[in-house]
This record gives sequence, C-alpha cells and structure tokens, in this order.
Amino acid sequence: FEEEEDLSVYVLLDRSRSMSFGDPPKMDYAKRLAAALAYVSLAGLDRVSLVTFDDAIRGRLPPTRGKNRIFTAFKFLREQHADGPTGLAEALRMFVTQNKRRGIAILISDLYDPKGFEDGINILRYHKFETHVIQVFDPTEVRPPLHGDVRLVDEETGEAREITVTPRVLERYAKAHDAYRARIERFCAEKQ
Repeated sequence: FEEEEDLSVYVLLDRSRSMSFGDPPKMDYAKRLAAALAYVSLAGLDRVSLVTFDDAIRGRLPPTRGKNRIFTAFKFLREQHADGPTGLAEALRMFVTQNKRRGIAILISDLYDPKGFEDGINILRYHKFETHVIQVFDPTEVRPPLHGDVRLVDEETGEAREITVTPRVLERYAKAHDAYRARIERFCAEKQ
C-alpha cells in the first residue's frame, strides 16, 4: 500500500524594494527560483500557492495543482515587481491568518528587514508550517565597489548618509555582512 499525502506548498516571495538591487536584480533570481520550486511541486501533484509580499501580502496565486498550471505561475511571477518597504513579521502574520491549511512554506528573501528576520520566520513555525528559508543576495552587496566620499541611500526608506569608504571600512562591512549571514544560518539550523 502507498499513502498519498495532499501536500500544500506555499512559495513566499519577497518583493520589497531591496530586491530590485543588482544587475540583474535579485528579484529576477528569486522569481526563477520560485518558478522552479513551483514546477517541482506541481509535477509532484502537490497543491501550490505563490504569495508575494513586502510589508503586507501584495499578490497571491491561489492554490493550484497539476503540471500544466506552471504557465499560470509563470504569468503570475512575470507580473511581480520589487516595490515597497520590507516587513517580514507583518506580512507573514497576515499570511498565516489567511492560510489555515498548513503545509510547506518556502520563504525566498534577502532578509534585509531593519526589524530582523527572526520574528517573521518564527510566526511561520509557531503556526505549524514546515518552514524553509532561502536568502538571495547580490555579490556587490557583500563587496561593494566603492571608495572615497560617497552618499549612500537606503533603497527602501530613502534615508541618506554621507560616508568615506576606505579599504578598512569595506573590510569591516564585509565582516558584518558575513556575520549577518552566519546569524541567519545559525538561527535556521537551531530551529531546524
């Protein structure tokens, strides 16, 4: 005998303004990843839903099933654009209240939320979603090609800061970014 499980797969795609960074933008890679995960799930006859968010739910492809539905997923993803502030906890709180059917939740995000990423992920976990996290970032975010006096503008808030970039500043920044990625990895490993 073989047991068949009716599995719900939710692909949660961050479409905040910070996802527009890069050449090509991180959003392009995130959409490709979401499409691939949707295809694998649809081919496995799982029920798949795509959800986009920034600080709230901004788009939703209702649960669908069957490999031929991938074209609907492609169309949905093509229409998504990076815009709005990041608010993981607010958006994921909205998601869990709107989705009572539990399942696998795959979060695709750069996780650049000024309030932190932990609360958002914990909301999914506490509501019994099997949570998987994929962080997307651009290599120039790790090692920006900057030097001298520059004006940095936050992609989401518009806040600007004047700084002098030296090799030592870039080294400290790279270490801080590495530490942040290690913190994400450690948190996810501890929470399984």
